[in-house]
Amino acid sequence: RGPNVVLVVIDTFRADHVSSMGYGRATTPVLDSLAMSGGCWTDFRAQSSWTLPAFATILTGLTPREHMAGRRDGIFHGLDPALPTMQRMFGDAGYNTAAFLNVIFLNEDFGFHVGFDTFDCAGVSDRSSQRRAGETVDLFLAWLDRTAGEGSFFAVVHFYDPHMPYDPPAPYSEMFTDPGYAGPCDSAWGTVPQLLAVNEGIDTLPADGLDNLTALYDGEIAYSDAQLGRLLAGLRERGLAGCTVVAVTGDHGEEFLEHGSIEHGVSLYEEAVRVPLVISGPGVLVGASADAASQVDILPTLAAL
Repeated sequence: RGPNVVLVVIDTFRADHVSSMGYGRATTPVLDSLAMSGGCWTDFRAQSSWTLPAFATILTGLTPREHMAGRRDGIFHGLDPALPTMQRMFGDAGYNTAAFLNVIFLNEDFGFHVGFDTFDCAGVSDRSSQRRAGETVDLFLAWLDRTAGEGSFFAVVHFYDPHMPYDPPAPYSEMFTDPGYAGPCDSAWGTVPQLLAVNEGIDTLPADGLDNLTALYDGEIAYSDAQLGRLLAGLRERGLAGCTVVAVTGDHGEEFLEHGSIEHGVSLYEEAVRVPLVISGPGVLVGASADAASQVDILPTLAAL
C-alpha cells in the first residue's frame, strides 16, 4: 500500500485570509509552513458556497450536478450510497478509514458515513453544540493510537470553528479585535433572523461591527491553524510524518458584504468559493501552482499519490 493520507477540511475558510496568500494578518503560520514543504494551489475553488454539496464533491470527485447532494425544492438530499467515494476507494485498497466531522449536513442522515471503518460526526441542529477543533484533533490522535500497527490509513478531519457565529477561544478571541469595540456584532451575533435581515436588505451592519466580525473570524482561523499544528505534531511524535500525505483545504469561503451579503450559501462570488489547498508529503512536488483547480481534483490527486 501507499502512504497514509490525512485530509483536513477547515469549514468556511476563504483563501484570501491565509497569510501566505497575501493577507495582512498572521492567521496561518502552520499552514504557511506546510505549504513551504509541499504544494500550494493559489487558484483553487470550491464547487459550492455551502458545506453539503462541496463536501460531497471533495469525497466523490464529482460536481454537484453529478452527485446531486444539496438542497432542491426546499428538500435536503444526501450522498447516494451507491456512489464511489474516496473512503471506499482507500478501503478497497486495504486502508483503515476514519472520519471526524462536525456539522449536521455531514452526519449519517446524509450518507457520509458509508465507507468509513470509523465514523464520528458531532453534527446536530444546534450549532452552539459543535465541538472545537482541539477536541476533534484529540479524537483523531486517540484513534491513531488505537489502530497503531494496523497498516496504512486514510482519515478525514473536519474543523467547524470558522463558521458563524465566530466565537474563538482565548487568546484568539482578542488576537485581532479592537479592545475598544462594545457594539452588538460580537461572538453571539449571527442568528438566522439577523443574517436574513442583512441579506434581505432589512438591516445593515455598521463598519465597526463588520470589522469586529471579521477580526473574530480571523481569530477562528488562527485557532484552527494552531490545532492543525497539533495534528501535525501528533503525526511526528508517532513517527508517521514521513509516510503520510497531508492535504488541507476549505469546503467554501465566507462573505463580508463584498457583494451585499454576509456569511455564505447565498452566491458564487470569489469570496464564497475561493479556498486554499495545500498538500504535503511523499510524492508531492514542492512549490506553488497558479493553475486553475477545484475540489473535483482532490480525489484523483490523493488517489494518485
